[in-house]
Amino acid sequence: MRLIAMMVCLALAGGCCCLLPIDAGTWEDDEGNWRRAFGDDKPDDVVVVHSWYWRSAHWTYEYEYYFQIEKNEELREEFISFNGLAKRTDLDDFKRGFQAPAWYAPKEPSEYEIWEGEDNLQLLMDKESGDLFLRDWQF
Repeated sequence: MRLIAMMVCLALAGGCCCLLPIDAGTWEDDEGNWRRAFGDDKPDDVVVVHSWYWRSAHWTYEYEYYFQIEKNEELREEFISFNGLAKRTDLDDFKRGFQAPAWYAPKEPSEYEIWEGEDNLQLLMDKESGDLFLRDWQF
């Protein structure tokens, strides 16, 4: 009986390896980050200043990303509308992120318009420059 239990455990452990995402890792300022995060080509009018993307090798889909994008009113409006984001007014417990790079929204929260979705999706707009900062994660 022990032998059967051990064989089942080994088969399950070995079987998990084939479920691991091939594209797991961490990428910084990589052109492929837009596709990794949004599943599509980056629009020509979008200028990505910085990007950081992490995907787990775990069998569930776990990721985290951060983007800094040059001012783009059309993208901001589309992103807010498409994702049903709501403007955040209470900034007392605002968090920049688990692994936020130093370039990601480095100013005080009051220096940004902050929009959030029901999940973890955030869009911040620098009130001075108009640059956009995007963040999302799933664990």
